[in-house]
Amino acid sequence: MTIRSKILTGFLAMSLILSVMGLFGLHSVAESGRLVVDTFDRPLMAMSHARAAMADFYAIQGALVRMDHAATTAEINAQADQIDRLMKDLRDDLKIARTRAHSPEIVAAADRASGLLQDWVEARRRSTLSGAEADRAATAKAETAVAQALDDLVETAAGEGFLFRKAALDSIQWNQMLTMLAVGAALVLSTVITFALARRIVRPIRAASTVAQRIAGGDLAVDVPPAGKDETGSLLAAMRVMQLNLRRMMQREVDQRQSAQAKLVDAIESSPEAIILVDPRGDILLANSEAKRDFGTVADAMAPGAPFARFLSRIAETSAFAFSYQAATQAQARGDGMPHSLGEGRLADGRWLRVSQSATRDGGLITFWSDVSDLKDRESALVEARNVAQAASAAKSSFLAAMGHELRTPLNAVIGFAELIGGEMLGPVGKPEYRGYARDIEQSGRRLLAVINDILDIARSETGQLELMAEPVELARLFDRQRPEIEQQCVAAGLTLEFIAPAPGATIDIDSAKVQQIIANLVSNAVKFTPQGGTVSVMGRVRDDGEAEIVICDTGIGMRHEDIPVAMTPFAQLDNRLARRYEGTGLGLPLTRILVELHGGRMLIASQPDNGTMVTVRLPGRLAGRGDAAEQDDAPVPRMAASA
Repeated sequence: MTIRSKILTGFLAMSLILSVMGLFGLHSVAESGRLVVDTFDRPLMAMSHARAAMADFYAIQGALVRMDHAATTAEINAQADQIDRLMKDLRDDLKIARTRAHSPEIVAAADRASGLLQDWVEARRRSTLSGAEADRAATAKAETAVAQALDDLVETAAGEGFLFRKAALDSIQWNQMLTMLAVGAALVLSTVITFALARRIVRPIRAASTVAQRIAGGDLAVDVPPAGKDETGSLLAAMRVMQLNLRRMMQREVDQRQSAQAKLVDAIESSPEAIILVDPRGDILLANSEAKRDFGTVADAMAPGAPFARFLSRIAETSAFAFSYQAATQAQARGDGMPHSLGEGRLADGRWLRVSQSATRDGGLITFWSDVSDLKDRESALVEARNVAQAASAAKSSFLAAMGHELRTPLNAVIGFAELIGGEMLGPVGKPEYRGYARDIEQSGRRLLAVINDILDIARSETGQLELMAEPVELARLFDRQRPEIEQQCVAAGLTLEFIAPAPGATIDIDSAKVQQIIANLVSNAVKFTPQGGTVSVMGRVRDDGEAEIVICDTGIGMRHEDIPVAMTPFAQLDNRLARRYEGTGLGLPLTRILVELHGGRMLIASQPDNGTMVTVRLPGRLAGRGDAAEQDDAPVPRMAASA
């Protein structure tokens, strides 16, 4: 049976017991009521009416005496009427006593009294009519007989009432005894049912609860009681399976931990680095063989259980290490976190070791002592190479500055004499071809002078000697001064020029010569890399925030996204072949970027192969310092309309 069936059976049994007790109680109450009704309706009423009949008879006797002594006819008539009423009541009382009688003795006594009463009435009538002494004596005798009969009736009724009362008391006592027996039987049955339910339900549940608590407490060896066929049995069976699974899981966990520990020990032992494990208390748990080889002189300080801080102090005494394990642990205690690196130092044999650490889950740590001798050697070589490179760069800058000054002096003379010859200032030179040659010499010299000036500007920027001569300049006038030269370049290259000058009146703080050089370099690049028939757009404006914006856009060959950093490198060429199509020194964009940064501005480059390039220069309205490096703009290259 299931627990539900057991509980239902117990409930039905208790309900049956209560029902029987209720029915028995109803029966007892009904029986008691019946006894009360019978006692009142029969013996008591019979006795009461018998006494009432006797009282009526005595009242009749009194009325007869008063009638005999009545002085008037009215009094005689009144007494006669009263005697008639009393006689009627007497007969009714005898009749009721006979009807309510429980025994034949009362019936017989009532019938005898009724007969004697009739005889007395007849004797009284005869005595009244004859007046003879014999009739009066017969009447007195009949009257005495009636009184005796009524008295017998009362005594018989009283005796019957006593017997009936005794029978009623006996019945009540019997019902009480039966009730007590029924209550006792009900208590016994309830106790039996309760103990049966406790044995079959509560005890298994208590046993299952105890087993569950012990299993939850980690006692996987507890004995699970045998399972029954109800829900408790299913629960105990499930606990037995759970206990078995937990044992298997625990064993598997133990095996995995042992395997992991074995693998960890193998990994630590096979590691080429010195490894030391430290527990949360700061004591050494394990040191691998590499650590013992590296620190053989202090091997006793690495024994399991030895304080890690003492080992570090011993190492610091025998080596060029500089670190504080105590400071690291104090920082961790303050909540600052355990530092990853404890430092590095040099052993007595010349090797360099770097100490790093990682915290374990239980609050300990694992320290790694890595041999960084090769790294230190490479760092030393790198530092030396950097110093050499810096010295070479400084020498290069000094050389370029010196050579620039040395070259510009004779170059200015070449340009000046070529200009004199080409202009025939001192007279004709003879053949006209000489004038052309002189102009070619002058143009080549000026181009070479521009290259030298660019090189000198870059060299001065690297040494921090390139300075601005800033002053308030109206951007529109600066564009107007450069427009003829830009138009001349576009016409010579067969290109269409879209020129949008800034609105007049807006001024910014700039070095006008250097800004003109920025525009000239960007336009020169745009013209150089745009095929004949293309378009070059030049636009300038002063934005609402006071920042100046200069945009140079072309429809030329463009660049790939990854080529932009190369183009921004001095002397770099995207087409570095000896017979490349587009000539140049590769200084235009790098120098432009330097000049823009010198103004504290930014240069944005957006370019796509075969779709042209757009360069946007943004200069602050008021100089505040150097700006950022040139940025790559990933936006598509827009076409600039003349009406923009």
